Amino acid sequence: MKWFKFIIYFQLFANALLNLGTAAMYFTGAQYRTAGTDVDPELVYSFFPGLKETDYITGALVIGLAIFAIVVRMKLAGFKQGAPKMYLVFLAASIIVSVGYLIATSGIIGEATFDSSTISQVVVGGVMIAVNYVYFKNRAHLFVNK
Repeated sequence: MKWFKFIIYFQLFANALLNLGTAAMYFTGAQYRTAGTDVDPELVYSFFPGLKETDYITGALVIGLAIFAIVVRMKLAGFKQGAPKMYLVFLAASIIVSVGYLIATSGIIGEATFDSSTISQVVVGGVMIAVNYVYFKNRAHLFVNK
């Protein structure tokens, strides 16, 4: 149960905090100031109409993921029925939001924003979903509380 304790005592809390920080980046456009550049987000938004709205929508979705992480954590910690499935849905939703953002920004910018790290993140996310599916399937008898 060490993996379970890691999930409920660290991973989901850390994920919620990181998602709140990521949402702040989307709302302020701070992601355009990365890698030592000092690009004004409003300049980026003026060149690519629709990007600001995409950032705001993604920021709201990421806040939703942060809230969902805490809800999932509470359900898992209480050994509630369906909690493992909620965790798998959370993992999948995180991947979908990330990939959705990249697809949307690629369409707006007119060139692919995907790179090898994106592909590896999706692959690792898929592996984590599969591994956690097996892990929680073997422990399904524990999650019986209503």
